[in-house]
Amino acid sequence: MTHSELMDKELIRIADLQAALDVPYDSAAKIIRSIKAHSDLLGISGAVCHQDYVNFMTRTQEGVQ
Repeated sequence: MTHSELMDKELIRIADLQAALDVPYDSAAKIIRSIKAHSDLLGISGAVCHQDYVNFMTRTQEGVQ
């Protein structure tokens, strides 16, 4: 899965991050937990919505943790 394909998804799961970022399960799960610490609109275990992912990545790129 490419990052572009990831950005087309409304629901982003751990497996999606693993494939798009080429990271192991533990790393993808840690990213999901980090995103959920800031926002969790869906409340689904092991997944975040597209908007939560985008907001987190924007904050990270701006240097805001």
